[in-house]
Amino acid sequence: VLKDNLDTTDLPTTGGTPALRHHRPARNAHVVQILTDAGAIPFAKANMHELAQGVTTGNAFFGACRNPYDPERIPGGSSGGCAAAVSARLAPAAIGSDTGGSVRIPAALCGIVGFRPSTGRYPQAGIIPISHTRDTAGPMTRTVADAALLDSVICNTMEPVAPAQLKGVRLGVP
Repeated sequence: VLKDNLDTTDLPTTGGTPALRHHRPARNAHVVQILTDAGAIPFAKANMHELAQGVTTGNAFFGACRNPYDPERIPGGSSGGCAAAVSARLAPAAIGSDTGGSVRIPAALCGIVGFRPSTGRYPQAGIIPISHTRDTAGPMTRTVADAALLDSVICNTMEPVAPAQLKGVRLGVP
């Protein structure tokens, strides 16, 4: 599943705004093309906060997105549709975008993994921008291993991630 601010040639890219409801990009966002070249099948665009300008995934034109665990609650962030789809097991993974928490917040509220890579790790071409210095695409999955796999495909590294040894590690203790 792809956030609706990532360009795709097969599906409209609306950015969650009625002004772009008929927008059909000439080419895929670079990150989408990398994934499709690797065999991924993007089959849906996820609802989002209009132009990624909010943290509730409320959308006056396309409708509100709901948290799959409790429909009375929000999925959070502008990538909430992606998080809801993965959390509800409609898809094994999604690609959202994050400028100020739009992958991490909905992942936390929907009980999945959201990874916000460093800005510039993934190509930004073909993503409707908010901030060229802060925007980045980000994988959303059910497991850390799946997020690491998507990251390795997008970065063309395909190196296994070694498990961290946590024995004896204490957080917040001087």
